[in-house]
This record gives sequence, C-alpha cells and structure tokens, in this order.
Amino acid sequence: ITQEDGSALDLEVHATPLVLGGERFSVFAVRDISAEKRRRALERIFFHDVMNTISIISGFAEILQDATPLEIDQIKGSFYQLCRRLTDEIRAQKVLAAAENNELAVRPVRLDSLAVLCEVQTAYINHDLARERSIVIDPAAQAVIFQSDALLIQRVLINMVKNALEATDEGGTVTLSCYPAENSLAFTVHNPTFMPRKVQLQVFQRSFSTKGTDRGLGTYSMKLLTERYLQGEVSFKTSAAK
Repeated sequence: ITQEDGSALDLEVHATPLVLGGERFSVFAVRDISAEKRRRALERIFFHDVMNTISIISGFAEILQDATPLEIDQIKGSFYQLCRRLTDEIRAQKVLAAAENNELAVRPVRLDSLAVLCEVQTAYINHDLARERSIVIDPAAQAVIFQSDALLIQRVLINMVKNALEATDEGGTVTLSCYPAENSLAFTVHNPTFMPRKVQLQVFQRSFSTKGTDRGLGTYSMKLLTERYLQGEVSFKTSAAK
C-alpha cells in the first residue's frame, strides 16, 4: 500500500474463518513487515545492479591485460564511465536507505535548472541504456535559478531518465525540459511509450516493475525523495496519442 507521503506499507495478512454460536466470522490479522521487505528489496536490487556493473568492469580489466596502446585508448573512456556508474549505484543505495529510515539530510544550494538538466543528460548519454536512443533537451527549456539539494534532484531526474530510456525502443528519443510554473519549477522527462492502465495504477509502488524481478525502486524512490524531502510533487501523464 503506497501512502500519501510516498512511503509504502508491506503487510502480511491472514484471514481465518470462525463459527461462534452459529454465526460465521473472519479473524482478520495484519502484521506490518515493511522493514524486512524493504531491507530485502534494497539489498537484492542493489547487489543485482552492482554485480552487473562489476562483471562488465572485470571483462574490461581482462582485456587490458594484453591490450595494445591503441586498444587501451579505445576502451579507457568506457572503463571510466563504468567506474562512475558503480560509484553512482553505491551512492544511490546510500541515499535511498537513508531516505527510508528518515535519516536523510537535505542540503539546499543555489542551482540553475538548465545546468542541472545538462548534467543529467551528460551522465546518461553514453550509458548502455542510451545505445541507439537519443537524449535531448527541449529547445524551449528555460534556465531558472532555484534552491534545492543538488544530489537529490539529480537522483530523481536520473531515475526519470533511466525509466524513460528503458521504455523507449531503439531509434526513439527521450526529451528533457524545465520551465517556471506557478510558485514553483517543473522538470519533465518525455518518452514516446504509452503506459497501460494496469501499469499506471502501480507505477510508484516499491518493487513494482514491468522489467522483471529485482527491479522497481526507481519510480518509488523518485516519489519518496521528491515528496518527503524536496517539498515537490511527482506525477505522470500518458496517452496513446502523445
């Protein structure tokens, strides 16, 4: 059950029939198992992502053992990006664990919305998920000066971009934008895939994913971080036409 503040409840439920004095009752017992489910989900997904990245890094390390100077020059950029990704995954896990335990400290600084989008675009433009896909910034995007936590706002936007890339077919485009709204600032990430109603209803639930097991924290964490810590709101619009 996802609550209004973005947090989630995992409940273990038992219903047992009971007959008393000729009347039928149900004994309905509910136990909150959120803590153990959360810990297991965080660990499972974290280790899944980290092991994938480490496997690729290990492959590159083996190649480097007998690589020529030309080959080293060709792969050093990819090797660096993978090391950055591993660091990013560890940092993301640390942020999410602190957020769920109500231990996350928010450190607002002065930011430029367009510069934030450029950093997010740069972080993912060479990512495996972006292969055969484009990440562009809308020409109409506006530079707005605002106060927020740089790490958390980037974490939310990166999750939005990652989710959009995973839902975009090869040859597709993910478009980033930002603009001033009434007393606030809006960031948008658009991709050309329609979400069926069943997905729409569950998209922000922890551990729900259309991409299989060991997934599903990205959309949940973007809502948790934004609405519990950044005084913002995360939502989506989807239609077959747009």
